Amino acid sequence: MPEVDHDEELVAKAIEFAEALTHTVHSVLGPDEPAFEAVYEAKTGAARVVVRPRAAEGSPPPPIAIRIKDYVRLQLTVQILCAWDRDKKLLAVAESKVTVRMTGKAEPLFRWEFLHAPGGNVPSGHFQIHAHRDEAV
Repeated sequence: MPEVDHDEELVAKAIEFAEALTHTVHSVLGPDEPAFEAVYEAKTGAARVVVRPRAAEGSPPPPIAIRIKDYVRLQLTVQILCAWDRDKKLLAVAESKVTVRMTGKAEPLFRWEFLHAPGGNVPSGHFQIHAHRDEAV
């Protein structure tokens, strides 16, 4: 099967994943949060698709608002790079970055990242806490 067919199938699988994420976010946080989109990237090497909150053309993906008692207290940013598994049968996560920040703060409270194929001494997945407990009050 030509690579283009794999790319079309990859995008279709990533769109299904983006729709499932949208459904989950809307079910938990409400329908006003941005929907997820799947954007194909043609870079050197394997084809991949970025799944992220939908953004206006040329704009970065918007954060997802997390409300506490009707006030936006936290912002969630999500970016997931999807590719084929080694058998080119299943959608796999090649890399993901998820960050939670307090509204109006640049430094995240925490973030977790995953790399399917890390190099050197880099771990596959890690969870980092940046905030001091007083910042979360």
